[in-house]
Amino acid sequence: DVAGAGAPRGPDPATTGGANSDSGEGLPFALSLSGIRLSGGRIDYRNDADSLAVTLSALAAEAGVAREGDGRWIFDGRYRGEVSAAGTGSGAAAFPPLEGVAVDLRSDVTVSPDFQVLTVREGVLALEGITLALTGEVRDLKEPVRQLALALEARALPLQEVVALLPDSLRRAYALEASGMVEADLTADGPLGPDTLPAVRGIVRVLDGALSAGGGEVLEAVTLSLELGDDRSLGPEARGRLLGGDFTLGGRIGPRTADGAREVALTLDADPELSRIPPALLPAGLTLQGRLPSRLRVESAGAARPDAGAGSGALALRGEVGIRNLEVVHPGLGVPARVAEGRVALDGNRAVLPPTPVELGADVVELAGTISSLLGRDPGAVPEFRGTARGARISLVALSPDPAPDSALTYGQLAFARVGDRRVRGREPEAVARERGFSRPERIPLAGEVAVAFDTVVAQKGRMEEVRATLLFGPEYLSVSESSFRRYGGRVRTAAALELGSDAEEPFTLNLVLEGVQAGAFLAETTPLGRTVTGSLDLTLDLAGALDGLLLPNRRSLEGVGSFALTGGGLELGALGNRLAEFLGIPALANLRMRNWRSSFILRDGRILLDEGALEGAPGNPRVGGGIGLDGALDLVTAFDLPREDLAPAALERLGIPREAGALAVVAAVLRVGGTLADPELRADPAAALAGASEALEAGARQAVEQQVQERREALEERATGLLRGLLGGRATRPDSTRPDTLRPDTLRPDTLRPDTLRPDTLRPDTVRPDTVRPDTVRPDTMGLGRRNPG
Repeated sequence: DVAGAGAPRGPDPATTGGANSDSGEGLPFALSLSGIRLSGGRIDYRNDADSLAVTLSALAAEAGVAREGDGRWIFDGRYRGEVSAAGTGSGAAAFPPLEGVAVDLRSDVTVSPDFQVLTVREGVLALEGITLALTGEVRDLKEPVRQLALALEARALPLQEVVALLPDSLRRAYALEASGMVEADLTADGPLGPDTLPAVRGIVRVLDGALSAGGGEVLEAVTLSLELGDDRSLGPEARGRLLGGDFTLGGRIGPRTADGAREVALTLDADPELSRIPPALLPAGLTLQGRLPSRLRVESAGAARPDAGAGSGALALRGEVGIRNLEVVHPGLGVPARVAEGRVALDGNRAVLPPTPVELGADVVELAGTISSLLGRDPGAVPEFRGTARGARISLVALSPDPAPDSALTYGQLAFARVGDRRVRGREPEAVARERGFSRPERIPLAGEVAVAFDTVVAQKGRMEEVRATLLFGPEYLSVSESSFRRYGGRVRTAAALELGSDAEEPFTLNLVLEGVQAGAFLAETTPLGRTVTGSLDLTLDLAGALDGLLLPNRRSLEGVGSFALTGGGLELGALGNRLAEFLGIPALANLRMRNWRSSFILRDGRILLDEGALEGAPGNPRVGGGIGLDGALDLVTAFDLPREDLAPAALERLGIPREAGALAVVAAVLRVGGTLADPELRADPAAALAGASEALEAGARQAVEQQVQERREALEERATGLLRGLLGGRATRPDSTRPDTLRPDTLRPDTLRPDTLRPDTLRPDTVRPDTVRPDTVRPDTMGLGRRNPG
């Protein structure tokens, strides 16, 4: 809108042909402006090089216009609007994000008659509550490159008004409040154009500043001066109190180079008291005590340094963070964690913790490690940690904040209930798992490895001795390898890998090796079998499948292969034993004792298929083969060689033995066992071929399952190796300082997890039993079953 008065000047339009006259004599009229008004204006600016976007919206202006006798124009008015700015490029980093900041400019400005020079005689610029005085001159207004000579001044500006410029989401999230005063004397002098900026020099001071966050004081009594050099460098100098301890900050931030980087050299000395951290800034329930005396230097990471990292503008941290009387209390820990004294050395992009004793209740654990990629320069990068945890003893019971709701129920029993489609004490296993807090993590915020070594680990169910393990992990992967411990009277070795993520089910692999464990003690804690099996147990198991979000397995996905040897023990078969004893009339079968039972098996389609194996020393030396469903369904064939005098006539009749066979000294009895473990069904099958029960094993099912498990493991390990090597910057090997021969990802590849690499001479499926019971030697034609069964 233009306000003013106009008076015709020059030739009369009526006699000259009006504005389009070809006479060329002057203008049709002249307009004297007295005021300008703008409303609803908007300006959008974007710098693609820096991804910086600035928007001026709701622009409004009211200005009086006058012209001096010397031809200068005078604009005296007020200009208002809202500015928003955001960016992701290196240049945008110099501009803090703004969201709808109110801008108000009152100015007395003159413009030269040729509109080439603008002079700010007096100006007051307000950003929200920040008021700045502006004076100076802009020349060459009509040229692409203009010349600036402006001065900006602030006096007694409340620091809280500066904090108010931060985005509301940030201020509200941390409840930021500030006090103190700000002073500024700045000048902008030099060319301003498409590829050039004027030099901004001067100084900004904060006097008696304080900052609180989360309702608690973080900074107090702060004096800060920030000097801006002619070369666009920054020179901060500050002192005050940080979390109750003195701090000083000084150094220089150099001008931007051609690639947008800055040379940085800053030094910070601080001695914060951790108890002064406002609780609202910590995870729920976490409390901290102690001090962290620190001397740190932040500097540019030189390109020649091995830890410089990729990309311009990389920074390095150097110095040391001390630890004094640290105490950490967390709701996830049953005891406080305490460190009397320690230190963390910072070297470039790494933080190194030397061996440091950590008290966990009555136990002391020595922790050591290195965090690399500390500053996370690359998008999506996560810190990488490699360390050790060692000690004489650690109590997992003490570390648990609450005892388990049902200490008699184990994870193994829940897992078997899930795959067997059974309830647990009248409840669904999923409900019990939720109650117990079982949950598969979606991601881990670190990548790396931890080597664990303890003489004794106290668990809720007992003790583990000589515990050794290596944990390998990344954001989407978790692996336990090289794990071994003594328990159940023998040694247990495990290797497991699990892919993490948000899918309903994620793949896993497990390798388990038992050496001379007490079968009853082991099976009672890991399966629903309780102590129905006694004796010394050797076992190998290779298993692959999928786990849901509650860490419970999916029965359809499970496939596995293994073998076992049970020595000097027995089987308390419950209903099945009672039914066998009744069917054959031999009471000793109800509680069956044996010297040795060796066999191999595969797991497929929800069934365990047992290879033919002899229960040596048991009544009738039974050979057993066939299937046991994970839901308890039975499909077994058993063959007994029973002394004739041990069989009553009724038993012979049930076995279908004709009278003319009564003179035989030994009777071959073949039984088919169906039904379920709780309600078995027996029937004699004189014509049955025991090998038929193992047909799946002999027809190549074992090889198929072995191959499937191996392929799943290889896929999981290949993915893990790729992820970890990507996080390690493409390095295929680890530095020598991290035990390359034992801790590299490629030492966890499938060929190191197979049973034959763990106990090659004793525990491979084809070597854990004598040659006389291998699948190709237990068929009826080699045992004489066909000749002994008259039918």
